[in-house]
Amino acid sequence: MRNITETVKHLLIINGIFFLATLTLGNQVYDWFALHYPNNPKFEIWQPLTHMFMHGDISHIFFNMFGLWMFGTPLEQKTNNNNNKKKKQKKKKKKKTKTKKNNNNK
Repeated sequence: MRNITETVKHLLIINGIFFLATLTLGNQVYDWFALHYPNNPKFEIWQPLTHMFMHGDISHIFFNMFGLWMFGTPLEQKTNNNNNKKKKQKKKKKKKTKTKKNNNNK
């Protein structure tokens, strides 16, 4: 089995919990967590965040979670790698700037 990152694992678990809640509690979960238009009386402040964990049926959650499992870890590793490279480049620039200032002061 592939190694997945902690972030992907947590997202898979959260989506599973939301889907099981939908199956057991029914439409009430959609009223609470699905995104409603802000003027709708069912709108709640947390819905812009929670609606991404809502799924319509078993095939919907299966394909979304399959995609997350397939592409989540490589994408996370790629973006973290790019962020680390940018941080290293900034450190090098700062180091060069400091050495230039020190050389000019001598």
